[in-house]
Amino acid sequence: MKRIVFSLLALTALVFVGCENDGGGKSSKFEDEWAFAADQIIGTWATTQGFVGGEWLDIPSDSDMYATMTFYENGDYYGDSELFGSGMGTYTLSGNILKTYFNGKLFYVYTIKSLTDTSAEVTMAYQNANIGLRLKKIDE
Repeated sequence: MKRIVFSLLALTALVFVGCENDGGGKSSKFEDEWAFAADQIIGTWATTQGFVGGEWLDIPSDSDMYATMTFYENGDYYGDSELFGSGMGTYTLSGNILKTYFNGKLFYVYTIKSLTDTSAEVTMAYQNANIGLRLKKIDE
C-alpha cells in the first residue's frame, strides 16, 4: 500500500508543481472568499477520485487508495489510512484551510476547493506536493 500511496503522490506532485508554475494558481482573494463552517465537515468522508496525470481517476472502495476520515464536533478526527493519518488526531478549520494534527504536530493541510452536504474536492499538501482528492460523505 505504501508503494501505491507514494506512486500517487509522486505522479500528482509532478502535475501540480507544473500547474502552480503557470500563473494559474489560486489567489489570496479566493482563499478569503471561501470560508467554511466546521459543522459542514462533521461526519465521515471517503475518497472517490484522485487527480493523477492530469485527470481524475476513480478510487473504488476495494482499492488500496480508498480511505476515510471522520470529523467530530469536538475538534477530533479519525483517519483510517496513511492518506488521512492512521488513528485519532485533531483538526482546525480556518476559511477553506483544514489542518490536521497528530500528537500535537501538524500532519497534513487540506485546501477545500468545494464543499456540499455530500461531496468535497480538496487539495492535500504533502512534502512540497499537492494532491487533488474528491470525497463523498458516507456518514453523519
